[in-house]
Amino acid sequence: MTKSLGDYLDMWFEGKTLKDVMGLEGVIGNFAEPYQAGTAYVLLYHAFGEVNGRIGAWGIARGGMGAITQAMASFARTKGVAIETNVSVKEVIVKAGKTQGVVTDDGRKITSRVIAGNIHPQILLMKMLDPALLSADEKRRIKNYRNH
Repeated sequence: MTKSLGDYLDMWFEGKTLKDVMGLEGVIGNFAEPYQAGTAYVLLYHAFGEVNGRIGAWGIARGGMGAITQAMASFARTKGVAIETNVSVKEVIVKAGKTQGVVTDDGRKITSRVIAGNIHPQILLMKMLDPALLSADEKRRIKNYRNH
C-alpha cells in the first residue's frame, strides 16, 4: 500500500510501454507522479474495485471526495463523537498499555475511550508515543518503514 506505482510496476515488468499503459490506472485522477509513495494502491484500487457488481468500475462521490469525509463526520457526530480540527497533538497519553487521550500543542489534555488519527506512522510511534512502548523488532520495523 505504501509502495510507489513506479516501483511496483518495475518489480513485475521490463518494458516501458507496458508499464506506461498499466501505470495510467494508477495516476489518473490521483494528481501524483508515478514514483510517489502510495501510488501503487491506486492501481490496485482501480484493478480490484467494483461498483454495483461491476469489477474495475469507478465510483465518484457526489460532491467530490470531500463529501465522503463530511458524511463520515456527520455520522460520527450523531454517535456523540467530538471532532476537533486546526489543533496539533504533541503527545498520546498511554496508561497501563492503553491509550487514554492526547495532549495538544496548546497544553490541553483531551481524554477519550477511542482515539483516531491520521498521521505518518513514524511520527506517531516514535515521537508522539513513548518509544519504550515498542519492542526492539517494532522499533526496527518502523525505523525502516519506506514511504518515499
